[in-house]
Amino acid sequence: MRISAGAILAVVAGSTLIAVLQHSDGHPSSAPASSAPPTPSADNVIARPSAAPRRTRELSIAVDCPVVDACRVSFNLPSAVTAALRARLHGADQVFGGSVLVRGAHPTLRSRQITARVGGLSVRIRIEPAADDERPSAAVTNGGDATIVSVTGVSNGLAVHVVVSGPSSAIPGLSTVDALARDPRLLAVS
Repeated sequence: MRISAGAILAVVAGSTLIAVLQHSDGHPSSAPASSAPPTPSADNVIARPSAAPRRTRELSIAVDCPVVDACRVSFNLPSAVTAALRARLHGADQVFGGSVLVRGAHPTLRSRQITARVGGLSVRIRIEPAADDERPSAAVTNGGDATIVSVTGVSNGLAVHVVVSGPSSAIPGLSTVDALARDPRLLAVS
């Protein structure tokens, strides 16, 4: 998908920009966040200043760039990212995402948001600059018929947060989710 220059607003000093992927009618969905995200297209990308992403079926990317105009937003995930998801979570489909890349001769990843469906499972991945004291962590939360597996890995100064949720009978093991969080392909820029 190509994003026209008019689709992304400039970052204003002192503010955060959120690039939002919305339905083709231009309005966010009121469906629960567990529903599948909309199909991306060049005509449904908008950007707007905001303090936090909205909780709808939108894919929101917070642009927190160290220098004004030093970053760009891309809603094209590198094929390596999709390959990592499909290798670790067999059957991953409906993969959507966006990245904030620091401009330069060799762009670097600043942050990334990814959502995917694997059968009845929901997968959410957030990659962002790691805090100085950020350490790998993992947790499994069982709630009867549903389970949530959360893993945070740290690589190259970035924290990779992976949350997999769904029916307890279909949830992958902690080691599988941990391997996904540590997979270097999630950090690919091209």
